[in-house]
Amino acid sequence: MGWGLLDGFRKQIGHKVSAISTAGGVCLLQLPFLLLFAGGQDFHISSAYFLQGGASVILNVIAGYFFIRSLQMSPLSKTIPFLSFTPVFTAVSGYFFLGETLPLAGMVGILLVVFGALFLGWEKDDSNAFTFEKGSALMIFVSLIWSITPVLDKQAVLASSTYLHTLILAAGIAISFGLIAAYQEKKIWAFPKDVAKEWRLFLIAGALNLIAVYSQFESFQYLPISYVEALKRAIGISLAFLIGVFFFSEKISYKSVIAGALMIFGSAFIIFSK
Repeated sequence: MGWGLLDGFRKQIGHKVSAISTAGGVCLLQLPFLLLFAGGQDFHISSAYFLQGGASVILNVIAGYFFIRSLQMSPLSKTIPFLSFTPVFTAVSGYFFLGETLPLAGMVGILLVVFGALFLGWEKDDSNAFTFEKGSALMIFVSLIWSITPVLDKQAVLASSTYLHTLILAAGIAISFGLIAAYQEKKIWAFPKDVAKEWRLFLIAGALNLIAVYSQFESFQYLPISYVEALKRAIGISLAFLIGVFFFSEKISYKSVIAGALMIFGSAFIIFSK
């Protein structure tokens, strides 16, 4: 649920400030919440962490920027559904890098989620040809990157702890985007100025992002990453679509009901195949 709400807030922020400040600010405003709960946390870290953790930060910086650019270019209902490719890509990467295998029912569930999202995101224009939003291509690229990062994140959590990796990831992304914003604007205060401008939205988005990311990392210890991604996308896509309709006046049609049903059935297959 947190991911769908978060997407709505990130789109709202993206209307007001740059993609770089939006992506970085959400991570920056996680840090106060993380520091509040620093006492008693596990801070152990092994040498294996640095490669996986560093690669995760770099890839999430790239994906975060293009994610916000996609939301700025196209409606939520035409971009977020394409994140449904992530569990498919993740199932492949999880198999090759982590040795995770899925039963037939789990694969059927993932495919239902994908078909539902595609049905929701594609439409025909007046010439009876399928239209393709500009932001959709970027979102497919993002979904490919985000199919790799869960593998890195799972290995990073195992080499440290959920709390420590969440803290390092948030700080790394925030610092990276802060430096990029300062370089582009030629002003060191460009990034903090943008965050301060919409600090209320950033604070809400940061809290939601922290809850979503922390929960995701914890779930990696109990479920294959492809299951986690499929469930996250099914719930997040459905909620993001509703937010687009009610808060951004995006159109709703009978297709949304069919697509939502496919994703719900797909989620049920995934849950009960475990």
